[in-house]
Amino acid sequence: MIDERKKQVLHAIVKDYVSTAEPVGSRTIAKKYDLGVS
Repeated sequence: MIDERKKQVLHAIVKDYVSTAEPVGSRTIAKKYDLGVS
């Protein structure tokens, strides 16, 4: 089963990819979403 944190990260990646149709890097996710990633 996927835990809540992984679900949030996956959701952010999919959301960004769908809106831009471009690959989504970890730096983009870290800057755009407050997910506590480094």
